[in-house]
Amino acid sequence: ALVAGPVDEQEPGRQDSGTAAWPTPCGICRQALREFVDPAQFMVIAARSAQDWRTMTLEELLPESFGPDFLNS
Repeated sequence: ALVAGPVDEQEPGRQDSGTAAWPTPCGICRQALREFVDPAQFMVIAARSAQDWRTMTLEELLPESFGPDFLNS
């Protein structure tokens, strides 16, 4: 789960609502997760507050990813 609360008006990424955009793992973190989980089954929770959140799969965050299943054993 990732959580980002309200941001300052001067802070990059601010939306009109005064809250941060949906927080998501960075690209390197997404790839590291991909190495160990099934991306279609692994759920990521992105929250701006306890009442304002959503879930998505790692596959939605990292489509057409490269993982261990592409390596020859």
